[in-house]
Amino acid sequence: MFFIDWTHLLILIAINCVAALGYYVTLSSGQLSMGHGALFALGGYVGGLVALHFELPVVVYLLAGFLAAAIPGYLLAFVTMRVRDLYFAVATFGFGGALVELIGHLEFFNGQFGLGGIGMFTDLPLAAIVLAVTAFAVWRWDCSLNYQLASCTRFDQDVALVLGVDVRRLRRATFAIGAGIAGVAGVLYAGSTTIMTPQDGGFEVSLALLLMVVIGGSQSWRGAIVGAVIWTALPEILRFASTWRLVIFGVIAIVLMALRPQGIVGRARSARASRGARRQALQRN
Repeated sequence: MFFIDWTHLLILIAINCVAALGYYVTLSSGQLSMGHGALFALGGYVGGLVALHFELPVVVYLLAGFLAAAIPGYLLAFVTMRVRDLYFAVATFGFGGALVELIGHLEFFNGQFGLGGIGMFTDLPLAAIVLAVTAFAVWRWDCSLNYQLASCTRFDQDVALVLGVDVRRLRRATFAIGAGIAGVAGVLYAGSTTIMTPQDGGFEVSLALLLMVVIGGSQSWRGAIVGAVIWTALPEILRFASTWRLVIFGVIAIVLMALRPQGIVGRARSARASRGARRQALQRN
C-alpha cells in the first residue's frame, strides 16, 4: 500500500505550473533556455532569505523572488542577444551552472548546506491564487499582439526583423518576464519545503521545465499547465508500481510524444485562443 499526501501534491503541481508558464513565456520568442532552473532557485533563495529575516506580507517575498530572477534574466538575454538556437541553449546552460555554483559559495545563502529555517508560508490557497493570477496574466499575453510578434520571432527571426519587429527588445522582455515568473515559483517552493539548496537549481530542473512545456504543447499556455500536471502527478500516482514507476512514466512520455509531437495541446487550440489578437494585428497593418 502507498499513501499520497494530496495537499502537498496539489501545492507542488501549482508550483510547477507557475514555473512552466514562466518557461512558456520565454520559449514563445524562440529562446531555448537551459538556465531557468538556476533562476528558479535564485528566486527561492532571495524570497526565502527575506522571509527568514523579515516578517512581511507574502506578496513582498514573491516580488523579491520575481525581481531576483528577472533582473539577471534580462542581463543574460542582453549579453546573449546575438546568439541563437542551440548556441543560446549552451550559453544559458553555462550561465545556470555558474549561478548554481555561485549560490553554493555565498555565505549568506549558507553555501552548500542550503538556506534552512524558512517559515512554511506556502499553503494550498496561496499556491492556487498565485497560479490563477499567473495563468490569467499569461493568457492575456497569449491573446495579445505581442505574442504574435514573439511567435514570428520564434519561427523565423530574419523575417521578423524584415517586418520591423524589435527582436532584441522582445527577447529581453520575454526572457526577463519568464525568469521572474520562475523566480516566483521558486519562492513558493521555498515556502513549502522550508529549505533551499543549490541542487534545487540544477540542470535537471531546467530540463524538467522544458519537458513540461514540450509534452503539454509549446504553442499554448494551456499546454504548459497540462504538461506540468502530468509531469508532477503521474510519478506519484504510479507509486503502486514501486521501482518500475519511473520506467512506466518514461514509456508514457514517449508514447505521448510519438502520438502528439506538437504536444497534448496543439496549434488548433492555440490559434483559437489568439484569434482576436490576429484580427487586431491585421487591422493595424
